[in-house]
Amino acid sequence: MSKVNNEDIIFINECKEDNHVGLSCEVCDYLLITKEDIESSRSNQCCEYCWLQFGEMNREDWVSGWRPDPETIERYKQERSILIRDLKLNVEAIYESKF
Repeated sequence: MSKVNNEDIIFINECKEDNHVGLSCEVCDYLLITKEDIESSRSNQCCEYCWLQFGEMNREDWVSGWRPDPETIERYKQERSILIRDLKLNVEAIYESKF
């Protein structure tokens, strides 16, 4: 347990270290957003997308510590950002059309 006292604000962190999850995926560095991302981060040390893309098909190697090389991760992040950008453009077009 850690305590931080900053004048009027007291923050007490009682989370167990083995239950701690960071804010971003350890593989792709994207923010953990969904409940599935957090659960996957706890059990697989990566977000749900990375687990489905890399970990699940290499389960034994993943458990042994294997991770994709930096070039593969960069390509994956570029592909994922293109999908997100395309989705955003489609959503904007729908809202501009006012249904």
